[in-house]
Amino acid sequence: TGEHLPFRLGGITSKIIAATWLMFIVVIIIVASISYGMYKDAFYNYGNALCLSSNAQAAYAINGDLVQRFARTLKIDREYEQFAAHLDALSSKINAKYFYILADNGVPGMYTYIYDASHSEQIPGEKYALGRTETKDEYVGADEVLATGQGFAKAAYYNDVYGELYYAYAPITNSKGEVVAFLGTDVDIAPLHEQVNHYRLVVFSTMFIALAVFSVIYFFVVRRILAMPLLRITASALNLAQGDLNLQSSGEMLTRRDEIGRLARAFETMSRNIAGAVFDIEHLMKSVRDGRVLERADLSAYRGDYLRIISGVNNTLDMVSKYFNALPEVVAFFDADQNLLYGNE
Repeated sequence: TGEHLPFRLGGITSKIIAATWLMFIVVIIIVASISYGMYKDAFYNYGNALCLSSNAQAAYAINGDLVQRFARTLKIDREYEQFAAHLDALSSKINAKYFYILADNGVPGMYTYIYDASHSEQIPGEKYALGRTETKDEYVGADEVLATGQGFAKAAYYNDVYGELYYAYAPITNSKGEVVAFLGTDVDIAPLHEQVNHYRLVVFSTMFIALAVFSVIYFFVVRRILAMPLLRITASALNLAQGDLNLQSSGEMLTRRDEIGRLARAFETMSRNIAGAVFDIEHLMKSVRDGRVLERADLSAYRGDYLRIISGVNNTLDMVSKYFNALPEVVAFFDADQNLLYGNE
């Protein structure tokens, strides 16, 4: 039956598995990378949008007239304490890591802290030279907020000793619509980073598991539909070369409609043709041994080399018959029951 043939991963099977496995892993890596990239972009876009919206909404909720007065007095009184408590609650509500108000003190690039969530003893009144640690774009961004009254169109990013943050500036206006200060909001994106890293771990772990499962399933599928049928046909070819005309194929393989099925059917047809030729030759040789010199094989079933072989045997018998007919003596063959098998003319 060929069911117990030794299975070894041969050339064509290994190449098919390797090529398909390589193609699958490339596709998996591409899909995983795209998925991870989209997820990462979505998270950072979310962080950017969160920072911008928190900054703009918080700035809108701040009383600019009070900020303007505190910028003139720079003193902590009961009203300032209430104002600071309100901003503390607002900072906590939007989950800002740093939350501060800076006002222009008339010196280019120099600003005054009106409020900071850290409640430094020097605030309000601490001077801050924006531009000493920030980049030029950030410095210009702060000036533009005060000059044009427009907040950041996109949150800026920095990663230093203060953490990995998105930050944005938004204008604070008084009751007359004048820009009197700007609100700085820094949002910690480390939690986003953790979620992105977790998703990356999930994506690539899933990729490796899918690859392993695919490899195992694909190996056994290829083994069943390709490797084992080819091994059976190979075994049949080797047996045929040694004179065994039994085809090592199953009915399932012969009924397949793919290339393996056509190969199995073609090989079985070849095996039957060889078996028929061998049978006819053996039958003719037995007839000669028994004395039935007039026996001939039917040539209609053969073509090509088989036709030439069988025709050669028939021609040999014709020559033997002519030889006997040419003898002047009577030549007759009888079987054990004295039945005439052959007699020359």
